Amino acid sequence: TMKAYSNEQEKLEKYLSKLNAKKAYQSVTQLIRYNPFDIKLIQQRVRLEKELGIDEYRKYDVPWISVLIELTKN
Repeated sequence: TMKAYSNEQEKLEKYLSKLNAKKAYQSVTQLIRYNPFDIKLIQQRVRLEKELGIDEYRKYDVPWISVLIELTKN
């Protein structure tokens, strides 16, 4: 599944470069399912949700980002 993760990362980069926020959002959500501890991915999803005007995961992502930041401090 590292190959699937790498393929999904490539898709995300492609969608972001083409400014396709909807597909980038789907891709970043899939990547977070593979790796829920990547702060940058979660922050990217928060930005994409704001851009798309949706609020599906924000109530989970913002507190989770705070927890992950605290864990990395120690």
